[in-house]
Amino acid sequence: MTSFGYDILGFGVSGSGFTATLSSDAVNVNVRSVAVSQGWNEVQKLNFVINSGIYAYSNSTGTAGLIVSGTFANGVELTNNGFIVGRGGNGGNGGRMAPIPTYGSIAGSGGSAGGLALSVSSSLTLINNGTIGGGGGGGSGGFGGPDGPPSGFSPVSGGGGGGGQGGGSGGVGGAASGWGEAKAADGNAGTLAAAGTGGGNAPSGGTYGVPGGSGQSDYGSGAAGPAISGNSYITYAVTGTILGSIS
Repeated sequence: MTSFGYDILGFGVSGSGFTATLSSDAVNVNVRSVAVSQGWNEVQKLNFVINSGIYAYSNSTGTAGLIVSGTFANGVELTNNGFIVGRGGNGGNGGRMAPIPTYGSIAGSGGSAGGLALSVSSSLTLINNGTIGGGGGGGSGGFGGPDGPPSGFSPVSGGGGGGGQGGGSGGVGGAASGWGEAKAADGNAGTLAAAGTGGGNAPSGGTYGVPGGSGQSDYGSGAAGPAISGNSYITYAVTGTILGSIS
C-alpha cells in the first residue's frame, strides 16, 4: 500500500515554508496534491523532499513519474534524494516459424518506448541529490523462421524481448511450429531496479535513459524515455544524475 509521510517542524511549517516528504515509493506523484494532503495551505513556499532510496515512479508510459504543475504562490523547491523515474517500455513479441507448406517466418514486433520521469510546468528550484531517469526502452522481439533450406532445416521461434527498466512488460515468445518445437521463452519484465532480460535469442530492455536492444531481424528496439519535460521552468541548484533527454 502506498503511503506518504512528512517531516514535522512546527507541524510541517517553518520560517522557510512548509515541508512535505515522500517517505515511501509512490506512483504517478503529483507534488501539489501530495502537499495539500499533508497540510500545505497553498500559500507558503513549498519544500518537497523525496527521501533517500525512495522511488517516485509511473505505471504508464503516458504519465510522468512525478508532476509539478499548478500555482505555487511563494515558490516550490524539490529536493530529490531518491529516484524519479519513468515507466519502462514493453518488450517486443518474438517471431515464429510459419506452418507447412510456406516454410517462411512470421515477423515479431519491436519494443516500445519508455516513459517520462519528471514533468514540470511551474517554476521550480531543483536540488537533485539522486537520480532522474526516463524509462528504459523495451527490447526487440527475437527472430523466428527456418535456419536452413526446406530439405533439412530446423524451425526457430524467437523469444520475447525484455521489458525496459522502470517496469516494462516482457514480450511474448514465438509459438511452436508444430514439429516438436517448444514455444520460445517470454521476455522478463523490467523492475524499478533493473531492465528485464530477453527470452531465448531476444535482447534485454534498456536501463534508465537507454533504448532497448535490437533483435536478430531488427524488429526495432524501444526508444529511451525522456528524463525531464519543462526544462525552461527549472532552476538547477544541484543537477545530480539525469538519465535521458531534457526538453
